[in-house]
Amino acid sequence: MFTGVGELIIILVTALVLVAVLPFWAWMLKDCIANEPPGSRRRMVWFALFFTLGPVGAAAYFLLRRRPRVASSATRHRSR
Repeated sequence: MFTGVGELIIILVTALVLVAVLPFWAWMLKDCIANEPPGSRRRMVWFALFFTLGPVGAAAYFLLRRRPRVASSATRHRSR
């Protein structure tokens, strides 16, 4: 089955990365569903990026859509 310790280490590292990345991907997908307008072209593009690029698409959504939206929300709450 295994030819050496190196393969076992690669499998364990891959499993750890998946355990770390999948919740982030699901969180960003949920955020997209909750905050992008239903049926909009922007939402469909983000879905395509999520499902074709996986974690890279989720990271792009986090950096380009979620962080600016959260920052502007925090600014509005401080100014009240």
